[in-house]
Order: sequence, then C-alpha cells, then structure tokens
Amino acid sequence: MAGVVLFFGNPFALIMLIIGVITTFQRFRARRRGTAPAAVPPRTRALIGVAYIGMLLLAAGGMTVVHNAEVSGGYVPGVSQSSGNT
Repeated sequence: MAGVVLFFGNPFALIMLIIGVITTFQRFRARRRGTAPAAVPPRTRALIGVAYIGMLLLAAGGMTVVHNAEVSGGYVPGVSQSSGNT
C-alpha cells in the first residue's frame, strides 16, 4: 500500500495505509494478550490477502484517475458538464 501511495500520490490511499497500519498493530497486541481470532488455513489466508490487495489497488487506481481528471481542467470523461447558467 505504501507503494501505491508513493506511485499515485493519492491522499485517500494514504488514509487506507494509515488504517491498515493501525489494524496490524492491534492484531499483534491482541495475539500477545491471547485474544487473537481462531486460526485460518494458510491457503485461505493467501487467497483473502490477494483479493484484498487487488481491491485496494483497484480502488486507489480508480480514485487517482478521477482525482486527476477533476483537478486538471474540471473535466471527467463520460460525464456531461454544465456551467449552471441557462
């Protein structure tokens, strides 16, 4: 996720990164206290991880495309623009 933040420069991806870091630290703390959730098979964890990373990349990429389109000229492809004057 840090790579996505650095590559795209997207502020929303940065927020997702911060939340992910906080969640990771909370899981390590829970394990130390003995309140960790039940174990999940390694193959299932790998599949969930791949799906999660794919969703994050798709979301960050989409947000970046829309953000850049709006910032540069206020134009979003496929959306009719109106100045508000009739």
